[in-house]
Amino acid sequence: MIARRRSAGRYAPTTRAPGRSAPCCTAHRLSRMGRAGSRHSSSERRQAPRRGRARERTEGGHSSWPRGVRITKHLPTGIPEPRLSRFVFADTRLAWLWLIVRAYVGYLWIKADRDKLGSPAWTGAQAGVGLKGFVEGAISKTSGSNPAVQGWYAAFLKDFVLHHLSAFSYMVAFGELLVGIALVLGVVTGIAGFFGCFMNMNYMLAGSTSVNPVMFVLGLFIILAWRVAGWYGADRFILPALGTPWQTGSVFHRRQPDPAES
Repeated sequence: MIARRRSAGRYAPTTRAPGRSAPCCTAHRLSRMGRAGSRHSSSERRQAPRRGRARERTEGGHSSWPRGVRITKHLPTGIPEPRLSRFVFADTRLAWLWLIVRAYVGYLWIKADRDKLGSPAWTGAQAGVGLKGFVEGAISKTSGSNPAVQGWYAAFLKDFVLHHLSAFSYMVAFGELLVGIALVLGVVTGIAGFFGCFMNMNYMLAGSTSVNPVMFVLGLFIILAWRVAGWYGADRFILPALGTPWQTGSVFHRRQPDPAES
């Protein structure tokens, strides 16, 4: 049989062996489409990680603070963070506001600890005497139909705290001081806010109101704004170095081996 082939811009006849026919155009096209499809799928696989990275946006929108801390907008089981929440709690443009809040709360902690730290009844030879009066006063508030101190917390104070007054006295005195200094300087602000809220909660459970509710609410806001609350402080350098539980910081980041050196 005679088949035609394209050569130098012209069709020239060529002979084929008897019993063999010219290639089927349809089969040839399907083969080419299959090869193109495989190349396209492999290209998609190569581009998939890029698309995943493109979905990530840096916190704060315009800044890289803190480095390595990112959010994913499209998660299969996650809810995207609202713009207002991201602006208030994760944007460095409001870092000045959180500086005022944490400095105020830190000042209140240092002021409350000023008398305890230098008092023998809290940190001296008679450590525990000052705390004993506070605990006994809380235990006495469990009477009535709506007591100021719940029975389970009064039992904790009576059966555990009263037997370790000296240790708890030092913990309270130095804990308030450390939380106040950490908030003022912006050192691990979110953790300092958490321990501050923990102490405020215990004081309120013991029947002491005073300024504790205000400090507790402000402490919760500081915890929510941990990403930017310490921007004007030591956290600006500490957080990128230490990292987060889901992102390794520069201190713990392993240096990748250079192929040229090996």
